Amino acid sequence: MSDLTKLHGITTALATPLTEAGQVDEPAVARLVDFVLGGGINNLFVLGAAGEYATFSRPVRRRVIELVAEANGGRAPLIVGVSDNSTSLVLDHIADAGERGADFVLCTPPNFYPLTQDEMKDFYLRVSEEGGVPVIAYNCPLSSNHLEPTTVVDLADHPQFVGLKETSTQTNLEQMFIAVGERDDFVLMSGWEYLYLPALAMGIRAVIMGGPGNLIPRWCRQIWDEFGQGRHEEARTSFLRMLKLLEQLYQIGTTPMAAVKAGMELMGICQRHMSHPVRSITDDEKDRIESLLESFEVL
Repeated sequence: MSDLTKLHGITTALATPLTEAGQVDEPAVARLVDFVLGGGINNLFVLGAAGEYATFSRPVRRRVIELVAEANGGRAPLIVGVSDNSTSLVLDHIADAGERGADFVLCTPPNFYPLTQDEMKDFYLRVSEEGGVPVIAYNCPLSSNHLEPTTVVDLADHPQFVGLKETSTQTNLEQMFIAVGERDDFVLMSGWEYLYLPALAMGIRAVIMGGPGNLIPRWCRQIWDEFGQGRHEEARTSFLRMLKLLEQLYQIGTTPMAAVKAGMELMGICQRHMSHPVRSITDDEKDRIESLLESFEVL
């Protein structure tokens, strides 16, 4: 198995379990890793947007990587998020990730200033050359800087620039697939759960799931297997049912991951706490989430 084929399948963008005081809940990290791998997830991605990476100091990031790597125990490939606002800071995070066993690193372009395509290309070439760990780029909806398909084509010729996580519209995903999706030396990863089944139908072989990957990994696996086995109508039914759950779940609280964490608390995996000042789910909202998850037979 080549390094890039290891990225095929479902990757969970892990939440970061926190205590009420805002510290990393170390035992809960291990429970979460066991839960998602037991649910059939292929790969782990730590310190992405779902993991609230931007709220953590460099020492905390290092500790989170250590905890996930220890809990993983080499069972699944490990992708580490290294996004930050300058090339030098990203290279620092890549060094930390590499020292702690990352198989790949993933980052957005720096986001403090608007960047041209040439500036983003120069950034990715430098971190690919100097970082020492294979690099996956990320077109993130929370970022103002996004790679265009022609830029990705140019970058994909570098042996250490190995993939792109595209989290945007179906049109953008289709354009990226046309540009690089069928290359053997590059992996295009769909990162938006609402395009999970359309991405599989398009021929994309790697997906990153945030909320669903943490809360309902077995459901994610079921859709993958149903589609892969040619049971397309069953996959469609399972996918639409998942969307119905997410549509209702994500309306509770101020951010989708707050609702996901509350669901994980109900399942005994971690606590519901978000990094301050993002508001965590209230008790009343948690009761609503419990009723919702029971109605979908998640609990």
